[in-house]
Parts: sequence; structure tokens; C-alpha cells
Amino acid sequence: MDSLAYVTCRSSSLEILNVADPSNPTLIGHCDITSNARDVCIQGAYAYVADDLGGLQIVDISDPANPVIVGHYQAGGYAIDVTVSGNYAYLAYGYSGIVVVDITDPTNPIYAGSWSNPDLFFMGVTINGNFAYLTSNGAFYIIDISDPAHPNVAGATGGD
Repeated sequence: MDSLAYVTCRSSSLEILNVADPSNPTLIGHCDITSNARDVCIQGAYAYVADDLGGLQIVDISDPANPVIVGHYQAGGYAIDVTVSGNYAYLAYGYSGIVVVDITDPTNPIYAGSWSNPDLFFMGVTINGNFAYLTSNGAFYIIDISDPAHPNVAGATGGD
């Protein structure tokens, strides 16, 4: 629904707001998240939440007034940012780099692949086609994700 906004709060929640009247936003749904909700990506009836030490939380938002966690994946470390493309969630996972999670079944997310540079803390990820753009403290990596099970570096600047 175009009039809904999905917001993560570091106070461990996903908030769903009706913003049809921007001067009077109203809270219509709330879902407690286990750790520190850092980012959210919406795809279809699901919100994919990067939940810091709580990993990836998958929230069914088909009823915005009653969102509920239906799936979870934890790789260890800090899930800071998330984006979804096709059947995969891509997470900037702190010192764990990029973690790829197969979300074909949102109730049973499974590890698909990863890449990391353990000297860097990764904080952002964006997908465009077969590439993930991964940011860290002082470095920028372009990761080839054409095979999600085996992401690999296509290019980088800084941090090497």
C-alpha cells in the first residue's frame, strides 16, 4: 500500500505507519524485534529486517495492523543493512562481509553464500543486476553475485 511507511527503530521494533496524510502520520502496526533493528527492505507481503546481533528477521506484513515474525536467520555478528533481489536477501553483516540468504521460503531462510574481508566492518549493501555494492569503514567493494552461492570481488577501492 503506497500510504504505508515501514520504519526500523533501534529500540528493537518495526513500526508500520499510515502516511496518507504526511502532516498526521499514524501508527497502525508494531512488531518487536529481538535486537537492534537497523534496516528494512519490503518485498511483497514480507519485511526483511537487518537486526544487528539478531540477524535477519522476516516479518509477515500482509496484515499491517498485526505484523508477525515468521522466519529468522543468524550468521553471527552484526546484520546492519539488507536488500532483497529475487529469492535472496543480501546483508551487510559487519565483520562477516556480505551474507546471502535464500528466502524462497520466508519461514525457513537458509544460508546461500558469503564473502568477507575480516579487517573491515561492512555497513551498507545495494544490488544492481548481478552486482552488490558493499560499503565499509574506508572501502567500497563491488561483488559479483551472479552465483549467489559464491559471491566474489569484481572491484574495490580503499581497504586493501
